[in-house]
Amino acid sequence: MRTKTTWIAACVAVVAAAVGGVSLVSAEGAGAGAGGKTMSLVTVDSGLEQFVDTGERGESPGDTGYFQELLYDRTRRAKAIGHSEIMCAFLGEDAARCSATFFFPEGKIEAGGAIHFRRSFRVPVLGGTGAYAGARGEVTVTEINETRDRTVIRLLP
Repeated sequence: MRTKTTWIAACVAVVAAAVGGVSLVSAEGAGAGAGGKTMSLVTVDSGLEQFVDTGERGESPGDTGYFQELLYDRTRRAKAIGHSEIMCAFLGEDAARCSATFFFPEGKIEAGGAIHFRRSFRVPVLGGTGAYAGARGEVTVTEINETRDRTVIRLLP
């Protein structure tokens, strides 16, 4: 499903202008007052998804999609470091309003907004909890393949 692939990993989740990035390990404690941090992740489809098709068959206004993805540090892919939960309300064939929560051991990051399904897109960071309380910044998602995306979370100082 194009929607899941594009958002995988979360709005949620992220590269476009940041394929380099710092690993999540160096981004721990990246709250609003901790200075700017970048988390470069790979998001992988967890297999948990639900699509509610209303009206016309296929992605159309009113449809909703729910997805969960596993988050991997780009430099250490052996074990997931967290997960994301994403919900999208479709506005048409190539547009939706999505909300994503990224769950990490030290806290959560919330991101979301209107997106047009392309190979890469950006959404704002809306806030966070724990080490990410008061977070602000941007999430960029870039499709790698059908089940994986590159997600870069840039937190502002």
